[in-house]
Amino acid sequence: MADKKENIIPVDNNNVSNVKSSTDTVYNQESLSSNIELREPKVVPNPIQEIKTNSAYLTVTNERDKEIEEAKKLLTIQKYEDNKDTNKEPLTLNIYDLIKRHAKYNKELAIFYYLEEIDFILSKMIDVFKPLSTLIEIKTPVIVCGDIHGQLNDLLLIFKRFGVPGDKTYLFLGDYIDRGNNSMEVINFLFLLKLHKPNNIHLLRGNHELQHINKVYGFYEEITERFTNIDVAEDIYTKYNEIFKYLPLAALVSNKILCMHGGISDKMQSLNDIKNIPRPLSTVDGIACDLLWADPDDEITGTLFNNARGVSIKFGEDFLDKFCEKFKLDMVIRGHQVCKIGFAVFKKGKLITVFSASDYDEEMRNLAGVVRIKSNYGVQPISLRCPKVEREKRRRLKEKEYEITKDVNDNSKL
Repeated sequence: MADKKENIIPVDNNNVSNVKSSTDTVYNQESLSSNIELREPKVVPNPIQEIKTNSAYLTVTNERDKEIEEAKKLLTIQKYEDNKDTNKEPLTLNIYDLIKRHAKYNKELAIFYYLEEIDFILSKMIDVFKPLSTLIEIKTPVIVCGDIHGQLNDLLLIFKRFGVPGDKTYLFLGDYIDRGNNSMEVINFLFLLKLHKPNNIHLLRGNHELQHINKVYGFYEEITERFTNIDVAEDIYTKYNEIFKYLPLAALVSNKILCMHGGISDKMQSLNDIKNIPRPLSTVDGIACDLLWADPDDEITGTLFNNARGVSIKFGEDFLDKFCEKFKLDMVIRGHQVCKIGFAVFKKGKLITVFSASDYDEEMRNLAGVVRIKSNYGVQPISLRCPKVEREKRRRLKEKEYEITKDVNDNSKL
């Protein structure tokens, strides 16, 4: 995303009611449209789809340590707990130990990485992604997650709420990095889980997995700050981006639901057009560009150039209907835009936007969201709230960053 403010799906107060908390309520046309906080796009449900809304927030406890301990237990791989070798070398590279280190993440500190550990992770990932199709096919049930943007705490809370890969199957729609403070932790954790449970976690490419984007919006800066040797930092940064070039661009869930980061394309004649996009993909144009950058717009018909982003297209409801009919799809799920309650339903319910980084926008104070696709193809968007303690830590961190920036600016004027 090029600019936070341009890419927020905002609130229409005329369409806002109290958020329901029951996980078992099936909303009809009237109640669903009043339950989604939107201005763009408006909400009308798809009568064929079973769309359930659960905005029951995670139980918030003032004892943050208790919640962290619960997350640790969930993410501990128990069968390896009793196989600790007390005489092992100080830097034994073990995927399970690395996974558990991320699960025990202290929210106030970044995870320390040895160079050998980074090389260990990155050296394996191209071989994991290279054999995959650019359009991967997934069976239900699956939990679909939107943008994470370096917020490891949100990723851990999702796993805490729904279970870890292996217990559940996950599809992530890209934008793992940039903006947040823990891009390396997020992408390394997801890579490690992909190595551990390759059939239960699927990673697509987002527009922030493009080098000219993540060079500017935080990822490059994070790496160069953590590895002070600039040659080492540049090498690590390049290796990440080489892996990103192999990430798939879209996923087809049970032949009914097409998922991607950005949106659909007006250049497609067949779903095979996605499969035929070659990887590694350095230059993104045509269909690939739309899959990473396109946006829905309920105020237009057909497609128009996406002026807000300066690239790709915007598409209207009529084009979405024709696209789904042409390719025999029930609906489309994508990320790419901030949503007030973590998700937004477009028009007749044939498109859902999901965004999984909570409090991404300071003014909106958005929830995180996921979309659960059940075995019977029922689609359930769910909102999650980051616990209050964590939100206060973020607020204090932002205030501290502001004070430091202000102090530097004031001194520069002397």
